Amino acid sequence: MATTALTRQEQQFKNIAVILTSDGMKKQIAAALPRNITPERMTRVVLSTVQRVPKLLECEPKSFLSCVMACAALGLEPDGLLGQAYLVPFAGKCTLIPGYQGLMKLARQSGEIASIDAHPVRHGDVFEYRYGADPSIKHVPAERPYTVELVDGV
Repeated sequence: MATTALTRQEQQFKNIAVILTSDGMKKQIAAALPRNITPERMTRVVLSTVQRVPKLLECEPKSFLSCVMACAALGLEPDGLLGQAYLVPFAGKCTLIPGYQGLMKLARQSGEIASIDAHPVRHGDVFEYRYGADPSIKHVPAERPYTVELVDGV
């Protein structure tokens, strides 16, 4: 039975690869991508992502391709390694979730900000923020070393 499922999965992967490498799809991806990313690179990144997350093969092809095109239009690589964007299978549909690295990249590219920075806020840190006419953020990391407490052996 495992052999049948593997064969089906391999066939699904081949089908996605054929669609992504077809001339029509390549042209659509190329038209959406910024100049610094080639359609071949985006296709390789997407196929590598599918190999790492096989559940993406179970998503509706329309939702999967829609997420790929959205990544192309935004100029974000959905590899999950750089943290720019993630293709997430959920209830048979593919969902695009931009990562914080991708959001920072988009903000920088907009030209509407002077600078952007991101740091994790951990338990024990002082973190205060204020909105309004005089907005501010105060973040003082707690002294480390940071330790992790296991809950129920996990």
